[in-house]
Amino acid sequence: MDETLKEGNLTVAAAAYPFFIRKGDPASIPALIQALNEHGDEEMARGFMFCGNYQLADAARNWAKRNKAEDLELPEEPPLTWGAEK
Repeated sequence: MDETLKEGNLTVAAAAYPFFIRKGDPASIPALIQALNEHGDEEMARGFMFCGNYQLADAARNWAKRNKAEDLELPEEPPLTWGAEK
């Protein structure tokens, strides 16, 4: 799965963002932000917003402003946690 980011496959990275958040690799942050900006949706932005990584949370806030989705709320299910599988 790490090859996905190295190859710049942002479509796959956007679909697999929960995996990358749980893995918590700081090297994945730029590609995850780019995937959000190019292929993201409210669910992905919400996952970034509440995962515990300030860079992803900032990216989610910026995405929400650009996409007029500024009311992202804490998900009903427990949020993804940055680095939970380290």
